[in-house]
Amino acid sequence: MQGQPTRAWGKLDRPEPEAAVVAWHPLVDHCADVAAVTEALLAHPLFRRRLERLAGQPLDHPGLTARLCAIAFLHDLGKANSGFQAKRLTPDELRLAGIEPAGHVREAGGLLFGQSDLAAATLPVESLSSWGAAFTPLLIASISHHGVPFKVETGAASVWRPAGGYDPAEGLRALGAALTRWFPAAFESQAPELPTAAAFQHAFAGLVQLADWLGSHRGFFPYTEETEEENRFAAARRMARSALETVGLEVSAARKTLTAAAPSFAEVFPGLPEPRDFQTAMADPELGRLAVLEAETGSGKTEAALWRFKHLFETGAVDGLYFALPTRVAASAMYERVKAAARRLFGAAAPPVVRAVPGYAAVEEAEVTAILPDFTVLWTDKLDGPEAHRRWAAENPKRFLAAPIAVGTIDQALLGVLRTKHAHLRAFALTRSLLIVDEVHASDVYMTALLRRLLAWQLRSGGQALLMSATLGGEVRAELTGAELTGAGAPERDRPDLASALAAPYPALSAPGLLRGFAQAREKRVRAESRPSMESPETVAGLALEAARAGARVLVVRNTVDGAVGVQSALETLSAQDEDLLFRCAGLATLHHGRFARADRILLDRAVETSLGKTAERRGGRVLVGTQTLEQSLDLDADLLITDLCPADVLLQRIGRLHRHSRPRPAGFEQAKVIVLEPSAGLATCLERPRHGLGPLRDGRGVYPNVIAAEATRRQLALEPMLVLPQDNRSLVEAATHGEALRSLAESLGPDWIAHWQQMEGVAFGDLSTAANVRFDPDQRFDKLDTWRLKETVATRLGLRDRIVHFPEPPTSPFGSAIRQLNIPAHLAPDVGAEVEAKLLSQESEGFTFRLATREFIYRRHGLARSAAPSRLG
Repeated sequence: MQGQPTRAWGKLDRPEPEAAVVAWHPLVDHCADVAAVTEALLAHPLFRRRLERLAGQPLDHPGLTARLCAIAFLHDLGKANSGFQAKRLTPDELRLAGIEPAGHVREAGGLLFGQSDLAAATLPVESLSSWGAAFTPLLIASISHHGVPFKVETGAASVWRPAGGYDPAEGLRALGAALTRWFPAAFESQAPELPTAAAFQHAFAGLVQLADWLGSHRGFFPYTEETEEENRFAAARRMARSALETVGLEVSAARKTLTAAAPSFAEVFPGLPEPRDFQTAMADPELGRLAVLEAETGSGKTEAALWRFKHLFETGAVDGLYFALPTRVAASAMYERVKAAARRLFGAAAPPVVRAVPGYAAVEEAEVTAILPDFTVLWTDKLDGPEAHRRWAAENPKRFLAAPIAVGTIDQALLGVLRTKHAHLRAFALTRSLLIVDEVHASDVYMTALLRRLLAWQLRSGGQALLMSATLGGEVRAELTGAELTGAGAPERDRPDLASALAAPYPALSAPGLLRGFAQAREKRVRAESRPSMESPETVAGLALEAARAGARVLVVRNTVDGAVGVQSALETLSAQDEDLLFRCAGLATLHHGRFARADRILLDRAVETSLGKTAERRGGRVLVGTQTLEQSLDLDADLLITDLCPADVLLQRIGRLHRHSRPRPAGFEQAKVIVLEPSAGLATCLERPRHGLGPLRDGRGVYPNVIAAEATRRQLALEPMLVLPQDNRSLVEAATHGEALRSLAESLGPDWIAHWQQMEGVAFGDLSTAANVRFDPDQRFDKLDTWRLKETVATRLGLRDRIVHFPEPPTSPFGSAIRQLNIPAHLAPDVGAEVEAKLLSQESEGFTFRLATREFIYRRHGLARSAAPSRLG
């Protein structure tokens, strides 16, 4: 409707905060829109199955469905208060009238639990209260649709008095009348009582949040026009069905296309040989809803996972896919592979494939360029209409998990079980998808605990999950496959002892009650050689150059960025006559690590695969230096690996980049070889303070804080320097991750090592406690969440809170990229907020300099670093 509101409004359109309203949407009609989306979601076959499982009862009775829709209709009940309605006035008009504007969530609680006479006089309160004991928690879940469960309070009484020519009773009566008119079945006596299961209340909160996001989208639900004669709820029902289809929540057309085409494995993954046994097993209907696939790097786990998705999607077991990776870089690389597979699976009917990485969201070939204050999202291709609306899930990280197919980091999924804003939306949306978690490791107690809780929720709702790893320890496997019933993990008696863990087959497919081995694809022999040269970048650079001069592709992986930059600098000094042997991007000698802006990382990734990938353009020697960013997703094939010592599970990831493909090798490098760099004074020195990423910081954390794991790895390599992979994977991983092995080693090494073991155990116990404190409990009634203190800063990974830096006027990187934003590790800027704007100080051909608070940074061809120059505060 145009002009100033003439009755209670739910949505306003004004060009500026100081300007007058130009269009508005009645409160009753907005509530109808959200209720219509709720109805459509409840009718959705898969969502209904998930909700019924959590409710413990069928939800198909028309009266019960109507009651749930009616509760969703009341989600914005609080907007009827006079303080909220006064927001139709300009700031000047508010001051003249002496009215204090108000919100609508806490105020709804004030009405329901403090103004009972007004509520009883305007709403069918007596009938609503007869719907069962679950009415109150479900209503609170609905009112909490902004993502934060609110504490029930009786205050805010003044906003329910008439003010500024508006009487809240009128708005409430309109809502009450619409409620009984549009949901008559809800008020019939034979309708069942509402489900009382607390888990259902949490899922319902997520459902209403999803419905509110969709129902508030003007592209799907245009504002009511004065001339409209049709009842809004009838119109909203049509709009809701269309919205679900547009954004990919309704996928029946895609399923029909896939079923009719029935593509073979070879058609989905062209160029691959016949599927391996574990890939074929992904379509086994007896596999169950949780599976763990363990196989060596490069063996085809990704193809197996996508083949499982194809099978589950065809059979209607899932409607979507969320592929979770450990890092943004890994997610970006996997996104391209999933996108290509989706096109081969579905053809022209392929659902939107979202790159679910905050700040770098994309759908197909389009990327987000800006998000305006009114939540309008600008895309690189500037599409409009229905095609643009297909990207709805990509336009806000809170909606990523509602995408039909998305590839992102594990963090986005874990946020669904933490006490963070819109956790319920994430958790509910994820239940429709196959959750694939790649690169699951045994070394992070905190993330393992959160993943266990996520799996428990996913399985409890009837959802599906697949975990994949090349290096998973038996104890963690038992914890995760024991998550189905309680989320508490496997009891101690069910965790394998060291002998049982070592005896487990590899490759393997496991599930609750299942552990099945498979034949190994090919054997790779790798000779390991130790060098006490970790502190000498010149020595490392010399080793790498010597091999490159002999024609080898050399990969140097350091545990820290500083260590990598040190080797790169030494290489540039030593290679005056051999500059063509150094890795280059856009013509500049550089390296690969996590402190580059994403625009440059894209260029670096392409250059890496061009230099050391399967189809490398250039023959002859080459040296590439980097950090953990080279361990995952990039398809590298090195002749020689030089790496810092690290725990065995990480080392195997790095070795996976060595002799990865079958191709001719230069003379002297026919045998795969890894040079492992160790501290010259021994690992005991790392117990005192961390060196090159080995050892704990003061808080017990660090890059690889568990020195016992590193020592166990070192001893395994010394005992048997010729590795036979993947045959030796299991023994290497268990020696460096199994508690029994590590405790025994510490006891054999003496008091200092025992003290270190106890410190690591203490850190692990603390991480478990922290994980328990930051997650929400789906078995707690929604109206009892008084102690929930939601914070956006609750982390999915302890100690890894990046600062996201924005540049209003993007500077240019040394590689020619426009840098709009940059992630800065928290330890480089501990006194800077989570999202900040940078002040550009200088721009040169070799890069740029900028300031955050009192800290100055440079960005050059070696990436981001703190400036040695004093900060210029003028």
